[in-house]
Amino acid sequence: MSQYVEAAVRGFAAGAAIGQFLRVYLTASNTLALAGANDYGIGTMEDPSTAANEQVGVRLNSAQGSRKCVANGAITVGDPVYLAASGKVGASGSVRYGTALEAATADNDIIEVLVDGNTGGVQHLRVRTTTANVNAGATLLPAIPGRSYRLVDATMISIGGNAAGATAIRITGTQSASSVQLVSNTVGALTQNTRVLAGVTANSSILADGASFTACDANTAITLTASGTLTTSTNIDVLLSYVVDA
Repeated sequence: MSQYVEAAVRGFAAGAAIGQFLRVYLTASNTLALAGANDYGIGTMEDPSTAANEQVGVRLNSAQGSRKCVANGAITVGDPVYLAASGKVGASGSVRYGTALEAATADNDIIEVLVDGNTGGVQHLRVRTTTANVNAGATLLPAIPGRSYRLVDATMISIGGNAAGATAIRITGTQSASSVQLVSNTVGALTQNTRVLAGVTANSSILADGASFTACDANTAITLTASGTLTTSTNIDVLLSYVVDA
């Protein structure tokens, strides 16, 4: 029989001993497990579990207000926090989780976090990728099990010189099981220190009919690639605004 809850905390069976305030996800066997660096999970442990099958409360990600989280190292108050391994949060990562309302100084510190919301809210990423990594194909946003990315906006900046050598630098995703170029900027657009806005700046193109801003396939990454071999510039800065959809 189906059900629903309107409360901030819901009961679940733990799959093992799990510490208080760690992030967790629900496994296929309907038990809780520690969320990893790419797992949004369902929330944070309100109480610790001491053994498998113990009933515990989880503060759901949809709950209003702030929550306690476990840090994996130093975090500055007011800075964004990101998903980290072993159910923790960190000062850096691929997927933003919220904002630190308290500072952490060491691994396992417990801090107050205001969660952005694991779906629906616009998140932001700024990453500097070396020319070598662009040529190799760099992951901007790693695949998240059961979740899909939806691009909102994208900016590129060539650092250390004008982009040259390659034909274009592309932000690539997967839609309907096929690789697609969500954004393609010719190297002519990527002169040093120039902000190239997706589909706005000359020589920046997006998919027809706004498809660049529709959801990509679940369980797929967003990557940065070059058509040809990028030279001259030392790095490409990418600023992404995106949504993680259920």
